[in-house]
Amino acid sequence: FLPCLFILSIARLRFTSKMSPGKLFDVHLLMDLVAILCLAFSWWEKRDENETRRGYLPSGLSQCIGVTGFFMLIYEICVDAVLTWKEKKRDTSSHKKKYRNVLHTVFLIFWKLLIFIVTVTGPSSVASSMLLLPQAWALCRLTAVSGKEKLQAPLIAALWRFSIRHAFFATGHACSFNRLQFSAAFVATETFYYTVAGVSLFLNTFGWDILGVALLAAISKEFNRRNVWDWFCFYQLLECVGSCISVSLMRRHLMVWAIFAPRFVFAADFSLICMVCYLSMACASLLKMRSTSKDVSSKD
Repeated sequence: FLPCLFILSIARLRFTSKMSPGKLFDVHLLMDLVAILCLAFSWWEKRDENETRRGYLPSGLSQCIGVTGFFMLIYEICVDAVLTWKEKKRDTSSHKKKYRNVLHTVFLIFWKLLIFIVTVTGPSSVASSMLLLPQAWALCRLTAVSGKEKLQAPLIAALWRFSIRHAFFATGHACSFNRLQFSAAFVATETFYYTVAGVSLFLNTFGWDILGVALLAAISKEFNRRNVWDWFCFYQLLECVGSCISVSLMRRHLMVWAIFAPRFVFAADFSLICMVCYLSMACASLLKMRSTSKDVSSKD
């Protein structure tokens, strides 16, 4: 797992140099690298034969750094939105620069959630994340293609769908209640805390879907490929409807509570994540349209 964490750190440095060419070092990069270092030290301690060193302290420190960085980004977004609302600039170049900054913030949130999810999933998830990062990069490039080489929206949405679902199964999960990784609640402490354990188990199970859906939403909005997002939501809704039909037809089956009902519950949860992201995008679009209409009316 140590070589995989090293590759993850290199990918994080590469991301900073790609998204911010003139800024090779910032506080979020430092926090992410320190969180990865604490995570490596925690997993190394858990492999030690000394039972007094169980890696709880560095693991908890890694989670605290990730949560702190996440709330710092939320605070920066709120402050930036307030300043933009006060200034009400209409320069086209400033709006384009602002939009790139928003996309950069989305990718920063993606990295912090990725480190947190890797922490609660375990050492085996690092190798899976090393395979998922190239997939996400390739899918982003395919979504950004325009002109004659542009792929059809249903095909790109299907590729995103397969990649996100592959991340769920590649990290040892399954659509079954007995395959829930309850050890995620005890990665930073041996004492059970209800809220911390619930959040850790939720991100361990559905965190990869949250990352993929949020990334697809940001990419489709950035490159004006809303139809890709619509097709992705259609595929998710189709899965949920199919699971509902199957559990209704098999309601008297012997294995209904072992196979069909859990599959329906997981499909409903995946659809809920997709719906929350869809509503968030709709609210953001409505607020942007309202702000634009107010600016135009005040200018007239």
